[in-house]
Amino acid sequence: MTKWGLIFDLSAKEREVKKLEKEMSQESFWSDQEKAQEVTKRVKELKDAIGEFNELK
Repeated sequence: MTKWGLIFDLSAKEREVKKLEKEMSQESFWSDQEKAQEVTKRVKELKDAIGEFNELK
């Protein structure tokens, strides 16, 4: 896979968002605030990247 393929692997980003959102829906997720903050930040980064990619289409 090219470097661009790694950057723009949209389906992998979408899968990761779904996985993390499922994790976030667990009742115990919010008990570790530091991890919760990291995960929510990652989800935002992924969604931003997906949105930017979709704008380029």
